[in-house]
Amino acid sequence: LAREREQAEGLARGLGERLRGHDALAEASRLLQQAASPGPARLGALAGAFEALDRCGQHAEAGQKYAGAAQFLSRLKALQARALLLLRQEAQRQLQQAAQAAQGAQAAPAPSAQGEEG
Repeated sequence: LAREREQAEGLARGLGERLRGHDALAEASRLLQQAASPGPARLGALAGAFEALDRCGQHAEAGQKYAGAAQFLSRLKALQARALLLLRQEAQRQLQQAAQAAQGAQAAPAPSAQGEEG
């Protein structure tokens, strides 16, 4: 009876680990959907997605012996590629805004010192 209980506990632990990995994958997918929308929460969602993807990567390394590991790894790689694309787009957007702000600052006339003379 004790051996059966240990086996059942081991099975439960294994299932729990697998479920945590799939939960992290679902969380990463949800956060990437949020990051795809413009807005102030975009960078936070991207950061959270990268953290969740990191947890998924750890799970994938530990769970390569399980059935379905190939599908999990395939989905993980697709989400990683999407996350990198979104990060690239956000970096390009930020650089564009910085360049426009710099051009605007150069085009603005310098304050004149004539008003202070007198």
